[in-house]
Amino acid sequence: MRLRLLSAEYPVGVSVATSVSSGRLVSVTIRNGGVTIASASQASISTRPTRRVLAARGLPGNLAGMLAKSRLVSVLLFGLGVALVVAGLIAPRFIHLDARMSLDSGSSTWTLTDESAQSRLVGDPEGRVVDAPVSRQLHMDIQNPSDNEKASLRVGETLMRDSQQGDLDRLISAEVWTLSVDRLTGAVEGPAVLSDQLASPVSEVTIDGYWLKFPSQAKETTYEVFDPTLRATRPAAFVEELEMDGRTVYRYRQDIEREMVAQSFASPLNTTTFDGEGEDPRGYLFHSVTRDFFVDMVSGLVVEIREDVDDYYGTVDGEKREQVLLFDGRMSQAQIDSHLAEASKVPDRGFAAAIRWGVVGVGALLALAGLLGSFRSPARVERRALLESPLNSSHDPDDTRKN
Repeated sequence: MRLRLLSAEYPVGVSVATSVSSGRLVSVTIRNGGVTIASASQASISTRPTRRVLAARGLPGNLAGMLAKSRLVSVLLFGLGVALVVAGLIAPRFIHLDARMSLDSGSSTWTLTDESAQSRLVGDPEGRVVDAPVSRQLHMDIQNPSDNEKASLRVGETLMRDSQQGDLDRLISAEVWTLSVDRLTGAVEGPAVLSDQLASPVSEVTIDGYWLKFPSQAKETTYEVFDPTLRATRPAAFVEELEMDGRTVYRYRQDIEREMVAQSFASPLNTTTFDGEGEDPRGYLFHSVTRDFFVDMVSGLVVEIREDVDDYYGTVDGEKREQVLLFDGRMSQAQIDSHLAEASKVPDRGFAAAIRWGVVGVGALLALAGLLGSFRSPARVERRALLESPLNSSHDPDDTRKN
């Protein structure tokens, strides 16, 4: 057992006595003018002054400083934790973490080409059919007004023959669609506006379903998808799950068996007159197609389209008489890769949600640590400060000094 008093480190009149046993601090007694003002032992501390009281009594500055520093760290941890929790909870109101259609994507193009297509010469009195490459192009632009929930789209659709004719003769058909879609679900909102003839009034078409944007987080189910030839939706059923450039892609197939287009809407191109005697001269446009949509599962964006089209004029009972379009269209790999790259920019809702709740969890832990630290017993802080003070500096255990 040893006892030493140090006064050189403290104001005049203040002395500190420590008791050390086996190299460990056992107790501390602080006196001012012969009056004990504080004492501490391994079991307890009889006086627990705050920094202000300690400073007033001329006690060690590191003891008062540690009390304040400990509480400051606890308050900072608590504040940081609360800020992270609040940020994680309100983030969806200001930052869209779901896979909704991006307004920054600008435009997208799907070009399907058939090198050996058959197409009818528009306006030819003999109804001649040409064997020449044909391209069907869908070009989509995002326009104003668009907001957090909806996007306004303009879709230009052209069917063009690749031949030595002039542009007007090469053009088989051209249409411009204006519509609004839900950025998250892809569902068409309200009627679409169609312009298909120059200097002619536009027409409105109801689309109860989807077209070039499927729901984000697409499901293995059947969706109603728009067919512009019929100007109506038809089912597209889930077929299989694929992996393309590391992304999950769903393939949906839309099978439209022979349908009379005139039953969907009226147009001069939906009917014709056959030559011949002794038979009904009336002819009707029939449309059939097998169309595959390859849809990025996360974003719902269509990354590839394949279609086999057989359009012809036939009798009222569907017998084929004159070919209008025989088309087996496929997209180039470069264009498919471009759509996949665009889809990869859309955030995964599941991954984003995991990050968000991770931030909330870390914030909650920090806030709890700060809260517990602020209620920590001052006795522990005082003991730590005293142990780190000059009172517990190394010296000869058999040496006892007094001041």
